Amino acid sequence: MIRRIGCFILCTLATFWVLDVEAQFIGLRLPEGKKRVEIPFEVHNNLIIVPVRVNRSLPLKFILDTGVRSSILLDKDYADLLGLEYLRKITIAGVGDTKIVEAYVTNVASVELPGTICEGQSILVLDSDSLDLKSHIGVEVHGIIGYEVFSRFVVEINYALKRLVLYEKKYFKPRRSWSKVDIEILDTKPYARFPVWFNEDQALKAKLLIDTGASHALVLFEPTSPVIRLPEPNIHARLGQGLSGEIYGHLARIDYVKMGDYCLDEVIVSFPDEETYSDSLSVVKRNGTLGGEILSKYTVIFDYFDSKMYLKKNHKYNDSFEYNMSGIDFVAKGTELNRFVVNKIRPGSPAEEAGVKVNDVILVVNGQRSKDYNLSQLYNLMNSREGRKIKIIVEREGLEKRLKFKFRLEREI
Repeated sequence: MIRRIGCFILCTLATFWVLDVEAQFIGLRLPEGKKRVEIPFEVHNNLIIVPVRVNRSLPLKFILDTGVRSSILLDKDYADLLGLEYLRKITIAGVGDTKIVEAYVTNVASVELPGTICEGQSILVLDSDSLDLKSHIGVEVHGIIGYEVFSRFVVEINYALKRLVLYEKKYFKPRRSWSKVDIEILDTKPYARFPVWFNEDQALKAKLLIDTGASHALVLFEPTSPVIRLPEPNIHARLGQGLSGEIYGHLARIDYVKMGDYCLDEVIVSFPDEETYSDSLSVVKRNGTLGGEILSKYTVIFDYFDSKMYLKKNHKYNDSFEYNMSGIDFVAKGTELNRFVVNKIRPGSPAEEAGVKVNDVILVVNGQRSKDYNLSQLYNLMNSREGRKIKIIVEREGLEKRLKFKFRLEREI
């Protein structure tokens, strides 16, 4: 199970504003007579990656994200190769209202998932791949797609089978045995109120954005309610990367979160620092975000038409919530994205105390060549269990001799 906590790379994309395009929006549909279509997907770091064709090109990889309004192509180089025409150039503000990314709006793109037809829709094209998602996820990612899918179909996400099902609304029948959750669609995004217990005496019915494009379990913003207070024990850590820079905050556990008929206990929550993360660009005021680490414990159905979400637990439901106990933040480099470099080390973590340093290149992990891992597998190992022995061999710049380190995973929260 992928349990890397607090990847905020995609959270900032939920705040993007795209100007209304002048051309008629037609969007996605199923071929005439089709009631539903099934689409296989990949899961990396709790993120859903689906095949998408832009202008009938070869399949690209897009993240399926309830937190974005318009489809996004992450690098203008792809758009230029596809021959997209641009209506205008805009500036996107990221975390903290900082103007940092130039982007283009085009409305001549056909953006299709397998088994669907698209007769034209708008798409936002970033001037450059400033997010560098592939390094943080460990696979090539070309874009993000969201509201165009969820507003057009009833969408079933089966994380266990890695299968997406798109239903025409008139052919969809809710399952009576599934847990039903009322949601609100505000500013094109789904929100719901979930009871959150910090301890026996401290509880809040939190208004949360349900974000399939965020890999963490739960984010809570302390300034939004006096009930939201950072629990003890906690650790300060790098939570992820936003458009305007790195995001830091604390990780801690809360007693439990209730979703419909289900209760999840000992949930790890990210509490971002105000100075590195701001929700000021969000039109909808909320207490936080519920992300992929929780959603992946279920098969989830989004029905925007009736403002409902349906849940059925899967085999991961009883898995405990864990985090990266090694303290090493990796990035994937190289053409195959299987060269792993130490990007950050959490102060006081087992890896730091063992002597691992930033920019070390991981060569061997527990006797296995690092290139035989993918990034998700490497994080799975570091999240696995308290007390597990980790032995690594690294290459360090300026030293001819390879270095060996060993440490045990320690649970600090």
